[in-house]
Amino acid sequence: MAHAGGRPVKYKTVEELQKAIDEYFAFCDARTKKIWDDDKQKEIMVSYPAPYTMHGLARAMGIDRDTLINYSHKEEFFGAIKAARQKVAEDVETRLMDGKAQAGAIFNLKNNFGWKDEQKHDIEGGLEVVFRRGKTKD
Repeated sequence: MAHAGGRPVKYKTVEELQKAIDEYFAFCDARTKKIWDDDKQKEIMVSYPAPYTMHGLARAMGIDRDTLINYSHKEEFFGAIKAARQKVAEDVETRLMDGKAQAGAIFNLKNNFGWKDEQKHDIEGGLEVVFRRGKTKD
């Protein structure tokens, strides 16, 4: 049976979607790297979790970011994707606070999570505007 309107959806149930989301976060958390240990005089493996990103999540799920956004507009998938977005945002905020890659974290928060720089100015009192006809003195 042909699928009306384009390619068939990759995830038919919220359980399938949630499993893919959980696998992405587990993959990021399991990342390690080799470092030199001076005391042991050899390389050792240490935990080095990968940052969470929405693009990374989409790629790991085998879809693109726009498709992930489209899934979030479907009521049955909304909660799972919202929770994943919150987890990604929390990770970005944490990395912002640890002082590493601050410019990148700020960019990410502004462009993916609605953050913005904002300055508010409160002006008390009134403003008097005077209009005069004729020539003004220089």
